[in-house]
Amino acid sequence: MSQFDTGSVPRRQLHFFLLCDVSASPDDSKIRSINRRGESLVQKIRQLQAELAEVANVDMFLRVIRFGDGASMPHHGTPVEDAEWHNIDGWGSRAGLGSAVTLLTEALRPERLGAYQYPPVVILLSYGRPTDDWEDALQKFNLSPYGLRPHRTVRVAVAIGNDANRDVLMQFTGNMETVFDDSVDDATVAESMTAIYGYFSWDCRAESNGSITLLEQHSSSQEKVMSQFDTGAVALRKLHFFLLCDVSGSMGGAKIQSLNQVAESLIPLMNRVQAAQAQAEMFLRVIEFGEGAAIRDAGQPTPVEGAKWDNLLATGGRTDLGSALTVLTAELGPERLGPYQYPPCIILLSDGNPTDRWEEALQKFNESPYGKRPERTVRVAVAIGNDADRSVLMRFTGSIETVFDAHSAAQLEAVLKFVTVASLSNSFSSSGDGLNPNASGEAFKEAAIHFKASATPQRDPNDVIF
Repeated sequence: MSQFDTGSVPRRQLHFFLLCDVSASPDDSKIRSINRRGESLVQKIRQLQAELAEVANVDMFLRVIRFGDGASMPHHGTPVEDAEWHNIDGWGSRAGLGSAVTLLTEALRPERLGAYQYPPVVILLSYGRPTDDWEDALQKFNLSPYGLRPHRTVRVAVAIGNDANRDVLMQFTGNMETVFDDSVDDATVAESMTAIYGYFSWDCRAESNGSITLLEQHSSSQEKVMSQFDTGAVALRKLHFFLLCDVSGSMGGAKIQSLNQVAESLIPLMNRVQAAQAQAEMFLRVIEFGEGAAIRDAGQPTPVEGAKWDNLLATGGRTDLGSALTVLTAELGPERLGPYQYPPCIILLSDGNPTDRWEEALQKFNESPYGKRPERTVRVAVAIGNDADRSVLMRFTGSIETVFDAHSAAQLEAVLKFVTVASLSNSFSSSGDGLNPNASGEAFKEAAIHFKASATPQRDPNDVIF
Protein backbone atom coordinates (compact mmCIF):
# COMPACT_ATOMS: atom_id res chain seq x y z
CA MET A 1 0.00 0.00 0.00
CA SER A 2 2.98 2.31 0.31
CA GLN A 3 2.67 3.25 -3.36
CA PHE A 4 -0.72 4.83 -2.60
CA ASP A 5 0.39 6.74 0.52
CA THR A 6 2.46 9.46 -1.07
CA GLY A 7 -0.41 11.78 -1.89
CA SER A 8 1.46 13.09 -4.93
CA VAL A 9 1.13 12.58 -8.65
CA PRO A 10 3.72 10.09 -9.97
CA ARG A 11 6.49 11.71 -11.98
CA ARG A 12 6.71 10.90 -15.66
CA GLN A 13 9.85 10.61 -17.74
CA LEU A 14 10.51 12.28 -21.07
CA HIS A 15 13.46 10.88 -23.02
CA PHE A 16 15.25 12.82 -25.77
CA PHE A 17 17.41 10.99 -28.31
CA LEU A 18 19.78 12.92 -30.60
CA LEU A 19 20.92 10.84 -33.59
CA CYS A 20 24.02 12.56 -34.97
CA ASP A 21 25.44 11.76 -38.39
CA VAL A 22 29.24 12.09 -38.13
CA SER A 23 30.13 10.10 -41.24
CA ALA A 24 32.84 11.44 -43.51
CA SER A 25 31.77 14.06 -46.02
CA PRO A 26 33.61 16.14 -48.58
CA ASP A 27 32.58 19.19 -46.56
CA ASP A 28 33.84 19.24 -42.97
CA SER A 29 31.49 22.12 -42.25
CA LYS A 30 28.71 19.54 -41.89
CA ILE A 31 30.38 18.05 -38.82
CA ARG A 32 30.72 21.57 -37.43
CA SER A 33 27.04 22.20 -38.17
CA ILE A 34 26.02 19.04 -36.35
CA ASN A 35 28.09 20.01 -33.31
CA ARG A 36 26.70 23.54 -33.36
CA ARG A 37 23.14 22.28 -33.70
CA GLY A 38 23.64 19.58 -31.06
CA GLU A 39 25.04 22.07 -28.56
CA SER A 40 22.22 24.57 -29.10
CA LEU A 41 19.56 21.85 -28.91
CA VAL A 42 20.90 20.64 -25.58
CA GLN A 43 20.70 24.21 -24.30
CA LYS A 44 17.12 24.50 -25.58
CA ILE A 45 16.09 21.22 -23.97
CA ARG A 46 17.65 22.34 -20.68
CA GLN A 47 15.71 25.58 -20.95
CA LEU A 48 12.52 23.59 -21.60
CA GLN A 49 13.22 21.49 -18.51
CA ALA A 50 13.54 24.65 -16.41
CA GLU A 51 10.36 26.15 -17.83
CA LEU A 52 8.37 22.99 -17.22
CA ALA A 53 9.63 22.47 -13.68
CA GLU A 54 6.89 24.72 -12.34
CA VAL A 55 3.98 23.24 -14.25
CA ALA A 56 4.71 19.64 -15.22
CA ASN A 57 5.59 16.60 -13.14
CA VAL A 58 8.26 15.43 -15.57
CA ASP A 59 11.87 14.26 -15.43
CA MET A 60 13.82 14.67 -18.66
CA PHE A 61 16.73 12.56 -19.88
CA LEU A 62 19.05 12.92 -22.85
CA ARG A 63 20.85 10.30 -24.92
CA VAL A 64 23.15 10.95 -27.88
CA ILE A 65 23.67 8.31 -30.58
CA ARG A 66 26.44 9.04 -33.08
CA PHE A 67 26.76 7.09 -36.29
CA GLY A 68 29.33 6.72 -39.04
CA ASP A 69 31.26 3.45 -39.26
CA GLY A 70 28.66 1.86 -37.01
CA ALA A 71 26.83 3.54 -34.13
CA SER A 72 27.46 4.15 -30.43
CA MET A 73 25.65 5.63 -27.45
CA PRO A 74 28.19 6.64 -24.78
CA HIS A 75 25.68 7.35 -22.00
CA HIS A 76 22.45 5.60 -21.12
CA GLY A 77 20.31 8.51 -20.04
CA THR A 78 21.79 11.75 -18.66
CA PRO A 79 19.39 13.95 -16.66
CA VAL A 80 18.77 17.02 -18.79
CA GLU A 81 19.71 19.44 -16.01
CA ASP A 82 23.20 17.84 -15.95
CA ALA A 83 23.58 17.45 -19.71
CA GLU A 84 26.44 19.12 -21.58
CA TRP A 85 27.37 18.87 -25.22
CA HIS A 86 30.77 17.43 -26.13
CA ASN A 87 31.86 17.94 -29.71
CA ILE A 88 31.84 14.79 -31.85
CA ASP A 89 34.56 14.03 -34.40
CA GLY A 90 34.00 12.50 -37.82
CA TRP A 91 33.83 8.71 -37.79
CA GLY A 92 34.86 6.70 -40.84
CA SER A 93 33.72 6.68 -44.42
CA ARG A 94 30.29 5.06 -44.03
CA ALA A 95 26.99 6.52 -42.81
CA GLY A 96 25.52 3.83 -40.58
CA LEU A 97 22.03 5.22 -40.08
CA GLY A 98 20.70 1.65 -39.93
CA SER A 99 23.09 0.88 -37.07
CA ALA A 100 21.87 4.00 -35.26
CA VAL A 101 18.21 3.03 -35.72
CA THR A 102 19.00 -0.49 -34.46
CA LEU A 103 20.63 1.00 -31.38
CA LEU A 104 17.61 3.29 -30.92
CA THR A 105 15.26 0.31 -31.16
CA GLU A 106 17.24 -1.46 -28.45
CA ALA A 107 17.25 1.64 -26.23
CA LEU A 108 13.50 2.13 -26.67
CA ARG A 109 12.50 -0.91 -24.70
CA PRO A 110 9.88 -0.56 -21.96
CA GLU A 111 12.13 -2.07 -19.31
CA ARG A 112 14.83 0.52 -20.08
CA LEU A 113 12.68 3.63 -20.03
CA GLY A 114 10.69 3.05 -16.86
CA ALA A 115 7.05 2.36 -16.22
CA TYR A 116 5.57 5.79 -17.01
CA GLN A 117 6.78 8.09 -19.74
CA TYR A 118 5.72 10.58 -22.30
CA PRO A 119 6.38 9.43 -25.86
CA PRO A 120 10.15 9.73 -26.44
CA VAL A 121 11.44 12.52 -28.68
CA VAL A 122 13.90 11.47 -31.40
CA ILE A 123 15.82 14.16 -33.31
CA LEU A 124 17.88 13.11 -36.32
CA LEU A 125 20.73 15.43 -37.38
CA SER A 126 21.93 14.23 -40.77
CA TYR A 127 22.54 14.98 -44.42
CA GLY A 128 20.52 11.91 -45.28
CA ARG A 129 22.92 9.75 -47.25
CA PRO A 130 23.09 6.41 -45.43
CA THR A 131 25.24 3.63 -46.83
CA ASP A 132 23.99 0.62 -44.84
CA ASP A 133 20.72 -1.32 -44.85
CA TRP A 134 18.90 1.47 -43.06
CA GLU A 135 15.47 0.74 -44.57
CA ASP A 136 15.48 -2.75 -43.04
CA ALA A 137 16.46 -1.28 -39.66
CA LEU A 138 13.73 1.36 -39.95
CA GLN A 139 11.17 -1.31 -40.76
CA LYS A 140 12.16 -3.27 -37.65
CA PHE A 141 11.92 -0.09 -35.57
CA ASN A 142 8.46 0.61 -37.01
CA LEU A 143 7.39 -2.86 -35.87
CA SER A 144 8.81 -2.43 -32.37
CA PRO A 145 6.63 -1.47 -29.36
CA TYR A 146 7.56 2.21 -29.59
CA GLY A 147 7.63 2.40 -33.38
CA LEU A 148 4.39 0.60 -34.11
CA ARG A 149 2.00 3.51 -33.50
CA PRO A 150 2.51 7.15 -34.50
CA HIS A 151 1.79 8.49 -31.01
CA ARG A 152 4.49 6.40 -29.34
CA THR A 153 7.43 8.50 -30.49
CA VAL A 154 7.94 12.07 -31.63
CA ARG A 155 10.33 12.16 -34.59
CA VAL A 156 11.87 15.22 -36.23
CA ALA A 157 14.94 15.68 -38.42
CA VAL A 158 17.27 18.57 -39.20
CA ALA A 159 18.70 18.51 -42.73
CA ILE A 160 22.41 19.31 -42.55
CA GLY A 161 23.68 20.98 -45.72
CA ASN A 162 21.96 22.26 -48.83
CA ASP A 163 22.46 18.91 -50.56
CA ALA A 164 20.82 16.85 -47.80
CA ASN A 165 18.63 14.01 -49.02
CA ARG A 166 15.31 15.04 -47.50
CA ASP A 167 13.51 11.99 -48.85
CA VAL A 168 15.53 9.79 -46.48
CA LEU A 169 14.90 12.14 -43.58
CA MET A 170 11.18 12.23 -44.42
CA GLN A 171 11.04 8.43 -44.38
CA PHE A 172 12.46 8.51 -40.88
CA THR A 173 10.13 11.20 -39.49
CA GLY A 174 7.07 10.23 -41.50
CA ASN A 175 6.37 13.60 -43.10
CA MET A 176 8.12 16.52 -44.74
CA GLU A 177 6.74 19.04 -42.24
CA THR A 178 8.96 17.58 -39.51
CA VAL A 179 12.13 17.83 -41.61
CA PHE A 180 13.75 21.20 -40.87
CA ASP A 181 16.51 23.10 -42.61
CA ASP A 182 19.66 23.74 -40.61
CA SER A 183 18.88 27.45 -40.85
CA VAL A 184 15.75 27.03 -38.71
CA ASP A 185 16.27 28.12 -35.13
CA ASP A 186 16.14 25.62 -32.28
CA ALA A 187 13.05 27.22 -30.78
CA THR A 188 11.11 26.28 -33.92
CA VAL A 189 12.36 22.70 -33.77
CA ALA A 190 11.52 22.44 -30.07
CA GLU A 191 8.09 23.96 -30.65
CA SER A 192 7.34 21.44 -33.37
CA MET A 193 7.98 18.60 -30.95
CA THR A 194 5.13 19.80 -28.81
CA ALA A 195 2.80 21.72 -31.09
CA ILE A 196 2.63 19.16 -33.89
CA TYR A 197 2.29 16.03 -31.78
CA GLY A 198 1.01 17.38 -28.48
CA TYR A 199 2.95 14.81 -26.49
CA PHE A 200 2.18 16.48 -23.16
CA SER A 201 -1.47 15.53 -23.61
CA TRP A 202 -0.56 11.84 -23.64
CA ASP A 203 0.91 9.55 -21.05
CA CYS A 204 2.68 6.39 -22.15
CA ARG A 205 2.75 3.40 -19.80
CA ALA A 206 4.92 0.35 -20.36
CA GLU A 207 3.24 -2.95 -19.55
CA SER A 208 4.96 -6.04 -18.17
CA ASN A 209 4.37 -7.93 -21.43
CA GLY A 210 6.34 -5.36 -23.41
CA SER A 211 3.35 -3.55 -24.88
CA ILE A 212 2.72 0.19 -24.60
CA THR A 213 -0.48 1.76 -23.28
CA LEU A 214 -1.39 5.37 -24.06
CA LEU A 215 -3.40 7.24 -21.44
CA GLU A 216 -4.94 10.60 -22.28
CA GLN A 217 -4.20 13.35 -19.77
CA HIS A 218 -6.31 16.41 -18.96
CA SER A 219 -4.54 18.09 -16.03
CA SER A 220 -4.55 21.87 -15.83
CA SER A 221 -0.76 21.92 -15.60
CA GLN A 222 -0.49 20.16 -18.92
CA GLU A 223 -2.97 22.58 -20.46
CA LYS A 224 -0.72 25.38 -19.24
CA VAL A 225 2.28 23.75 -20.87
CA MET A 226 0.43 23.33 -24.15
CA SER A 227 -0.73 26.96 -24.12
CA GLN A 228 2.90 28.02 -24.59
CA PHE A 229 2.72 26.55 -28.07
CA ASP A 230 -0.75 27.87 -29.03
CA THR A 231 -2.33 24.44 -29.04
CA GLY A 232 -4.25 22.39 -26.53
CA ALA A 233 -4.85 19.08 -28.23
CA VAL A 234 -3.17 16.30 -30.11
CA ALA A 235 -2.81 17.21 -33.78
CA LEU A 236 -5.27 15.19 -35.84
CA ARG A 237 -4.04 13.17 -38.78
CA LYS A 238 -6.15 12.52 -41.81
CA LEU A 239 -7.07 9.10 -43.13
CA HIS A 240 -8.35 9.19 -46.69
CA PHE A 241 -10.44 6.39 -48.15
CA PHE A 242 -10.66 6.06 -51.93
CA LEU A 243 -13.37 3.82 -53.41
CA LEU A 244 -12.65 2.87 -57.03
CA CYS A 245 -16.02 1.72 -58.34
CA ASP A 246 -16.44 -0.22 -61.59
CA VAL A 247 -19.62 0.91 -63.40
CA SER A 248 -18.81 -0.64 -66.78
CA GLY A 249 -21.11 -2.76 -68.92
CA SER A 250 -19.95 -6.02 -67.36
CA MET A 251 -21.18 -4.73 -63.99
CA GLY A 252 -24.85 -4.58 -64.97
CA GLY A 253 -27.66 -6.23 -63.06
CA ALA A 254 -26.78 -8.06 -59.85
CA LYS A 255 -23.15 -6.90 -59.88
CA ILE A 256 -23.87 -3.16 -59.70
CA GLN A 257 -26.49 -3.87 -57.05
CA SER A 258 -23.87 -5.77 -55.06
CA LEU A 259 -21.34 -2.94 -55.50
CA ASN A 260 -23.83 -0.38 -54.20
CA GLN A 261 -24.70 -2.55 -51.22
CA VAL A 262 -21.03 -3.03 -50.38
CA ALA A 263 -20.24 0.67 -50.68
CA GLU A 264 -23.32 1.74 -48.71
CA SER A 265 -22.47 -0.73 -45.94
CA LEU A 266 -18.86 0.51 -45.75
CA ILE A 267 -19.89 4.02 -44.66
CA PRO A 268 -21.43 3.11 -41.25
CA LEU A 269 -18.45 0.84 -40.64
CA MET A 270 -16.15 3.79 -41.36
CA ASN A 271 -18.18 5.88 -38.92
CA ARG A 272 -17.67 3.27 -36.22
CA VAL A 273 -13.93 3.36 -36.79
CA GLN A 274 -13.97 7.18 -36.79
CA ALA A 275 -15.78 7.21 -33.44
CA ALA A 276 -13.12 4.92 -31.95
CA GLN A 277 -10.13 6.83 -33.33
CA ALA A 278 -9.98 10.25 -31.73
CA GLN A 279 -6.58 10.99 -33.30
CA ALA A 280 -7.81 10.59 -36.89
CA GLU A 281 -10.05 12.57 -39.22
CA MET A 282 -11.46 10.32 -41.92
CA PHE A 283 -12.51 11.36 -45.42
CA LEU A 284 -14.04 9.58 -48.39
CA ARG A 285 -13.51 10.04 -52.13
CA VAL A 286 -15.27 8.04 -54.83
CA ILE A 287 -13.82 7.42 -58.31
CA GLU A 288 -16.19 5.71 -60.76
CA PHE A 289 -14.96 4.21 -64.00
CA GLY A 290 -16.53 2.72 -67.10
CA GLU A 291 -16.30 4.76 -70.31
CA GLY A 292 -13.54 6.90 -68.83
CA ALA A 293 -13.28 7.81 -65.14
CA ALA A 294 -14.44 10.65 -62.91
CA ILE A 295 -14.14 11.58 -59.27
CA ARG A 296 -17.27 12.64 -57.45
CA ASP A 297 -17.75 16.12 -55.95
CA ALA A 298 -14.88 17.51 -58.00
CA GLY A 299 -12.47 15.58 -55.81
CA GLN A 300 -13.48 17.37 -52.62
CA PRO A 301 -13.10 14.95 -49.69
CA THR A 302 -16.30 14.11 -47.85
CA PRO A 303 -15.97 13.69 -44.08
CA VAL A 304 -16.88 10.11 -43.19
CA GLU A 305 -19.05 11.42 -40.39
CA GLY A 306 -22.38 12.18 -42.00
CA ALA A 307 -21.45 10.74 -45.41
CA LYS A 308 -24.23 9.14 -47.46
CA TRP A 309 -24.04 6.79 -50.40
CA ASP A 310 -25.73 7.64 -53.71
CA ASN A 311 -26.26 4.54 -55.80
CA LEU A 312 -24.23 4.17 -58.98
CA LEU A 313 -25.58 2.92 -62.29
CA ALA A 314 -23.78 0.62 -64.70
CA THR A 315 -23.16 2.92 -67.66
CA GLY A 316 -22.26 0.22 -70.15
CA GLY A 317 -19.36 0.05 -72.54
CA ARG A 318 -15.70 -0.22 -71.64
CA THR A 319 -13.96 -0.87 -68.32
CA ASP A 320 -11.39 1.93 -68.10
CA LEU A 321 -9.53 0.91 -64.96
CA GLY A 322 -6.45 2.66 -66.33
CA SER A 323 -8.34 5.97 -66.42
CA ALA A 324 -9.36 5.46 -62.79
CA LEU A 325 -5.74 4.86 -61.80
CA THR A 326 -4.71 8.02 -63.62
CA VAL A 327 -7.29 10.02 -61.65
CA LEU A 328 -6.13 8.35 -58.44
CA THR A 329 -2.50 9.22 -59.18
CA ALA A 330 -3.45 12.89 -59.60
CA GLU A 331 -5.41 12.90 -56.33
CA LEU A 332 -2.64 11.33 -54.24
CA GLY A 333 -0.45 14.33 -53.50
CA PRO A 334 0.44 16.19 -50.29
CA GLU A 335 -1.20 19.35 -51.65
CA ARG A 336 -4.48 17.42 -52.09
CA LEU A 337 -4.39 15.32 -48.94
CA GLY A 338 -3.04 17.79 -46.38
CA PRO A 339 0.19 17.86 -44.39
CA TYR A 340 -0.52 15.05 -41.90
CA GLN A 341 -2.02 11.75 -42.92
CA TYR A 342 -2.02 8.07 -42.39
CA PRO A 343 -1.37 6.04 -45.55
CA PRO A 344 -4.43 6.43 -47.79
CA CYS A 345 -6.68 3.37 -48.02
CA ILE A 346 -7.66 2.44 -51.58
CA ILE A 347 -10.50 -0.05 -52.07
CA LEU A 348 -11.13 -1.31 -55.59
CA LEU A 349 -14.66 -2.67 -56.19
CA SER A 350 -14.66 -4.49 -59.54
CA ASP A 351 -15.13 -7.72 -61.44
CA GLY A 352 -11.61 -7.23 -62.77
CA ASN A 353 -12.11 -7.14 -66.52
CA PRO A 354 -10.43 -3.91 -67.72
CA THR A 355 -10.47 -3.06 -71.39
CA ASP A 356 -8.05 -0.12 -71.61
CA ARG A 357 -4.27 0.11 -71.18
CA TRP A 358 -4.57 -0.27 -67.44
CA GLU A 359 -1.16 -1.89 -66.94
CA GLU A 360 0.58 1.25 -68.21
CA ALA A 361 -1.50 3.40 -65.84
CA LEU A 362 -0.70 1.05 -62.96
CA GLN A 363 3.00 1.29 -63.74
CA LYS A 364 2.80 5.11 -63.72
CA PHE A 365 0.95 4.99 -60.41
CA ASN A 366 3.62 2.69 -58.98
CA GLU A 367 6.26 5.22 -60.06
CA SER A 368 4.41 8.18 -58.47
CA PRO A 369 5.36 9.59 -55.01
CA TYR A 370 2.66 7.55 -53.26
CA GLY A 371 2.93 4.50 -55.47
CA LYS A 372 6.68 4.03 -55.87
CA ARG A 373 6.97 2.69 -52.34
CA PRO A 374 4.15 0.24 -51.61
CA GLU A 375 4.20 1.19 -47.93
CA ARG A 376 2.78 4.60 -48.79
CA THR A 377 -0.73 3.28 -49.44
CA VAL A 378 -2.95 0.46 -48.20
CA ARG A 379 -4.52 -1.27 -51.22
CA VAL A 380 -7.22 -3.92 -51.20
CA ALA A 381 -9.81 -5.12 -53.69
CA VAL A 382 -13.29 -6.53 -53.28
CA ALA A 383 -14.16 -9.05 -56.00
CA ILE A 384 -17.65 -8.37 -57.36
CA GLY A 385 -19.29 -11.46 -58.81
CA ASN A 386 -18.29 -15.10 -58.78
CA ASP A 387 -16.64 -14.72 -62.21
CA ALA A 388 -14.38 -11.82 -61.12
CA ASP A 389 -10.85 -11.92 -62.56
CA ARG A 390 -8.86 -12.03 -59.33
CA SER A 391 -5.55 -12.01 -61.17
CA VAL A 392 -6.21 -8.42 -62.28
CA LEU A 393 -7.31 -7.40 -58.78
CA MET A 394 -4.17 -9.02 -57.36
CA ARG A 395 -1.99 -7.01 -59.74
CA PHE A 396 -3.47 -3.85 -58.25
CA THR A 397 -3.17 -4.85 -54.58
CA GLY A 398 0.11 -6.76 -54.86
CA SER A 399 -1.09 -9.96 -53.19
CA ILE A 400 -3.95 -12.45 -53.51
CA GLU A 401 -4.35 -12.22 -49.72
CA THR A 402 -5.54 -8.63 -50.15
CA VAL A 403 -8.29 -9.55 -52.59
CA PHE A 404 -11.43 -10.04 -50.52
CA ASP A 405 -14.90 -11.41 -51.10
CA ALA A 406 -17.83 -9.55 -49.61
CA HIS A 407 -20.73 -11.95 -49.56
CA SER A 408 -21.76 -10.90 -46.06
CA ALA A 409 -21.55 -8.02 -43.60
CA ALA A 410 -18.98 -9.95 -41.57
CA GLN A 411 -16.69 -10.31 -44.56
CA LEU A 412 -17.11 -6.65 -45.41
CA GLU A 413 -16.25 -5.65 -41.86
CA ALA A 414 -13.09 -7.74 -42.14
CA VAL A 415 -12.09 -5.69 -45.20
CA LEU A 416 -12.52 -2.39 -43.39
CA LYS A 417 -10.83 -3.60 -40.23
CA PHE A 418 -7.87 -4.71 -42.26
CA VAL A 419 -7.33 -1.46 -44.15
CA THR A 420 -7.80 0.76 -41.10
CA VAL A 421 -5.54 -1.32 -38.85
CA ALA A 422 -2.89 -1.46 -41.58
CA SER A 423 -3.04 2.33 -41.95
CA LEU A 424 -3.53 3.46 -38.34
CA SER A 425 -0.82 1.17 -36.97
CA ASN A 426 1.57 2.74 -39.42
CA SER A 427 4.15 5.17 -38.11
CA PHE A 428 3.90 7.28 -41.25
CA SER A 429 2.03 10.50 -41.00
CA SER A 430 2.28 12.91 -43.81
CA SER A 431 3.47 13.00 -47.33
CA GLY A 432 3.27 9.28 -47.70
CA ASP A 433 6.04 7.49 -45.87
CA GLY A 434 6.06 4.73 -43.35
CA LEU A 435 5.58 1.01 -43.02
CA ASN A 436 2.65 -0.58 -44.75
CA PRO A 437 2.72 -4.35 -45.05
CA ASN A 438 1.58 -4.10 -48.70
CA ALA A 439 5.28 -3.97 -49.53
CA SER A 440 7.01 -6.19 -47.04
CA GLY A 441 4.95 -9.23 -47.88
CA GLU A 442 4.83 -11.82 -45.14
CA ALA A 443 3.63 -9.65 -42.23
CA PHE A 444 1.05 -8.05 -44.49
CA LYS A 445 -0.18 -11.39 -45.86
CA GLU A 446 -0.45 -12.83 -42.36
CA ALA A 447 -2.51 -9.82 -41.26
CA ALA A 448 -4.79 -10.16 -44.29
CA ILE A 449 -5.27 -13.87 -43.65
CA HIS A 450 -6.10 -13.10 -40.02
CA PHE A 451 -8.79 -10.59 -40.94
CA LYS A 452 -10.23 -12.87 -43.60
CA ALA A 453 -10.45 -15.63 -41.02
CA SER A 454 -12.18 -13.26 -38.59
CA ALA A 455 -15.14 -13.07 -40.96
CA THR A 456 -17.90 -15.57 -40.23
CA PRO A 457 -17.15 -18.70 -42.30
CA GLN A 458 -20.78 -19.84 -42.30
CA ARG A 459 -23.50 -17.44 -43.26
CA ASP A 460 -25.51 -16.22 -40.30
CA PRO A 461 -29.25 -16.28 -41.07
CA ASN A 462 -29.47 -12.77 -39.62
CA ASP A 463 -26.53 -11.50 -41.66
CA VAL A 464 -26.92 -9.22 -44.64
CA ILE A 465 -26.03 -11.02 -47.88
CA PHE A 466 -24.61 -9.01 -50.80
